Amino acid sequence: RPPPPPTPTPPPPPPPPPPARRHRETADMEMAMAAASTSSAGCDAPDECSVDALVRRHAVDNTVIVTFGNARQRHFTANWVLTLQSVGVSAGILVGMMNMQPSDPLYVPFARALRGRGVGVYTVNSPQVKQAPQGGRWFHVAPLL
Repeated sequence: RPPPPPTPTPPPPPPPPPPARRHRETADMEMAMAAASTSSAGCDAPDECSVDALVRRHAVDNTVIVTFGNARQRHFTANWVLTLQSVGVSAGILVGMMNMQPSDPLYVPFARALRGRGVGVYTVNSPQVKQAPQGGRWFHVAPLL
């Protein structure tokens, strides 16, 4: 008696999207950051710079997703936002930029580009952050809990 025919193998899963797409989006973000005017007041709107106001504005079902970055990490932080948005998380995102001022020439285009994508951006300056950037930022998370 002949052996039974082999069981058909299911087709392989589709390949992930090519990395060039993410790189193109990152390049687009960098171009937007470079092209943004440096005349921004550093806030979403007048008198709306507090974390409380940003949480009220951006929270979805009383939930926000928050990260912290600094001038050296701004490209990584922008990529983090793009990655979240590429998987469907497009609202409720806040980014606190440590040891930067609202008038900082690196902060202004960065904040403007992210705000253009619906992200709440604010500066985080405190003695805790200056002394211990990695641990000090959690001082700023407590009010969000």
